[in-house]
Amino acid sequence: MNDKNHILFAPPEEVRGMTKLDREKFRKTVTFPSITIPKKFIGKIVGLKVIKNATIDKLNKIKPISDGKLPDEKLILFDPTTINDDKKSEICAAINNVAGIQAEFEPTKVELTYDHWDVKRCIQAVLPEELEFSGYSQVGHIAHLNLREELLPYKNVLGEILLDKVSWAKTIVNKTDSIATEFRSFDMELLAGKDEFVTKMSEQGLTYKLDFKKVFWNSRLGTEHGRIVQKLDSSSVIFDIFAGVGPFALPAAKKGVVKVFANDKNPNSTFYMEENVKLNHIKKESIEIYTLDATDFITQVIGSNIVKYATSICTASSKSLSFHSIMNLPAIAIEFLYNFRGLLSSSSEITMEILKPHKFIVHCHMFVKAYEDVPQQWYANEAMRLIREKLKLWHLEMDEVYNVRKVAGRKEMYCVTFTLPWEYLLEGYGNK
Repeated sequence: MNDKNHILFAPPEEVRGMTKLDREKFRKTVTFPSITIPKKFIGKIVGLKVIKNATIDKLNKIKPISDGKLPDEKLILFDPTTINDDKKSEICAAINNVAGIQAEFEPTKVELTYDHWDVKRCIQAVLPEELEFSGYSQVGHIAHLNLREELLPYKNVLGEILLDKVSWAKTIVNKTDSIATEFRSFDMELLAGKDEFVTKMSEQGLTYKLDFKKVFWNSRLGTEHGRIVQKLDSSSVIFDIFAGVGPFALPAAKKGVVKVFANDKNPNSTFYMEENVKLNHIKKESIEIYTLDATDFITQVIGSNIVKYATSICTASSKSLSFHSIMNLPAIAIEFLYNFRGLLSSSSEITMEILKPHKFIVHCHMFVKAYEDVPQQWYANEAMRLIREKLKLWHLEMDEVYNVRKVAGRKEMYCVTFTLPWEYLLEGYGNK
């Protein structure tokens, strides 16, 4: 879009810097070159390349071809920034050639109002030219913004525009702080719409009900949820240590793994996880839900169930199990890795011989920060270094080091997947 075109098809400049939405100020009259054509010829004419290249783009309710003043007429609107005398002559000659009629250009005035401008045009028009809107995430009927400081003076007008222009958005909120509590909820401000935070949304074919003000949910992690679940099969036993409302645990249970043990310290999260088990018709016996501190869940639930399933499989068949511990709390998940050391050392039932056919796999999510510009590979190397340091397993090989997403300029989210040797869980051999 050239500069003239951009100005013509943008709201009036008077709305620039607006901090309180005034819809009337978006009113603007534009004069378009136009041709009126008998309705019966429009099919022949609209396909002409010279016509298609010169008409206006659809602008919400304003279309390049619309009904004329009379029932048997059609009106064609042309882009005034592309039409000159030579182009007019070319268009009229082309129409005469295919329809045998003498077309004439005439000006048509169209009043554009707030209703005609789409959300992108409205937001670009109200913000100072040097500022760029950072976007939003959808959580059911909630549009979730995370506005940078320089956008805060415009937060209310942005909220009103989104409420007006985004059809599914009924509640517009802005995150006002980083994750603020031990339960992974964060402070937010209602910018526009209903003060209603209980919502439903779909991911991977499942429906999740949640209270966005009381639990953690990040719509940007949908691909990551699916990626981890894809690694699981009918021989997998799942320990979801920071399960939230169940975006790893529920699809794993639905997939038919051996068993899911899901935990979250936030009682609001486990309440909605229980609700979501029912909502998605997941068999209750396929999942056990706990509301424990992560350390307690690891020491009380993971250890005992490794013993239970490894010994029962050992006596029943030669089937090999993979025990997966999912640790999706990237800010602090690595701080809990030490709990795996010696986890099975107090069990008299378990031996290396029993454990040998099975695997213990950890998927640890983490943030990796740099304090200066570094090559991308540095983040992966740093993620591996941090894992080895926390475990005190200096030569541990990683199964996968996966870049989940860029969080900020020098902050990346990674998921490091590794197989812990059974010796580590049986004894504290990590100082070697």
